[in-house]
Amino acid sequence: MGLRKKDFKIGVWHSKWLKNEKEDKIRNHLFVKGMVNLILGRREKKKIRLIAYELPLKYPSKGKSIDLLGIDRHWCPYIFELKDEDNPQELQEVINQINKYQRNFEKMRKDVEKEVRNMYFIPRFKFVGETQKIILAPQRYYEGQKRKQTYIPLLSNINIKYFYFPGSTATKILDSGEDSIKVHDFTKRK
Repeated sequence: MGLRKKDFKIGVWHSKWLKNEKEDKIRNHLFVKGMVNLILGRREKKKIRLIAYELPLKYPSKGKSIDLLGIDRHWCPYIFELKDEDNPQELQEVINQINKYQRNFEKMRKDVEKEVRNMYFIPRFKFVGETQKIILAPQRYYEGQKRKQTYIPLLSNINIKYFYFPGSTATKILDSGEDSIKVHDFTKRK
């Protein structure tokens, strides 16, 4: 039961597509859109191309996969951990989860690069820079976490970015018909 060396499901459909869980629907919609627009400030944004969903880390992969993997225009890798608004998981648990995924990803990074090169026909593809970690959840998830005493210090963790979907529910945003999904930095919210 070690880390994978191949078959990361880069750019392909796999596993059950039509699941009823909200997080699965959010993930699937995002992957179909293919692009996430990170709104970093009034005039600052960054586009992230999504290249894999449920990227398996180990054998067997059940419950041990990165929700979404993306790259920016410089080929810097981004790991997304998704949560729906009703998820009871404490923010600290989610932080621990994404940090563990990032450590495993770093051990497999070269193998994932090789699969990206082969799947997208980019012979010189190589991830650049430090892997970025993003927790992406509807605004209500973070608001629910606010009531907990440890909330503010957790958001000050500079190694993780916290983004949210504006508006009422993530699925409405995802069904909007836009070519990319705009998400906002929760720590810069007024």
